Amino acid sequence: MIATDASNPFATRFVRPGAIAYQFFNGSDRDEALLQLAEQIANYRFSLIQGPHGTGKSTLIRSLAPLLNRRFGQVREVQLHSLSPWQRDSTRYRHASTNRALVFSELKHLGRSDLLVIDGVEQLAWYDVLRVRWYAQAKAVHVLATSHRPIQGFQSLRNTTLSPDQMEALTDQRLSGLSDQVKKTIRNHLATRTSTTAANLRECWFECYDILEHLRRQYGNSTHRGDGPITASK
Repeated sequence: MIATDASNPFATRFVRPGAIAYQFFNGSDRDEALLQLAEQIANYRFSLIQGPHGTGKSTLIRSLAPLLNRRFGQVREVQLHSLSPWQRDSTRYRHASTNRALVFSELKHLGRSDLLVIDGVEQLAWYDVLRVRWYAQAKAVHVLATSHRPIQGFQSLRNTTLSPDQMEALTDQRLSGLSDQVKKTIRNHLATRTSTTAANLRECWFECYDILEHLRRQYGNSTHRGDGPITASK
């Protein structure tokens, strides 16, 4: 049958950070690459995973979590989210204040040889980043952050930017069990998208989810997945 919400391979439950493993495309052994990255994080007071929206920064953090939990005394994480451009300045001010409070509420619980993970550190004002660095340095706390851009004072350890070929390879892994016609529809969409917009795998997979749900509604529960094109049962 065409994928339902429960079986749609692009449903959030299947593609959220932690549900899938981060993949390295440089030929490295995955376990060895994660181990080396965890060692680098331990060697720097302030380290950074950098990359555009939807390219696997949070997924990489989740894949690193078991190693980081063993390496550091205590690990705490805070996720910071951006506002939409249309939201008012007053809302933006309150949002910045909330982000600052979230970070420092976690940081105050940490001490020597602990780790604070800030997912989305670019959401902090530059002076708040300075305050985080000063406070963490004083408490001997390590900080691992993700960001869409370089952050002063943070050592960039990995850039998660994806090429169109890498996006295609990751998407193909989600298509197992679907008909050839469905795969062709998804791949055509992916090719069009990567040729006109920046690589954002998360948004692309949201769109793939909608495409599969549209096909499910179009063909109904009598539609089967097979080796041939989609056809409705008679």
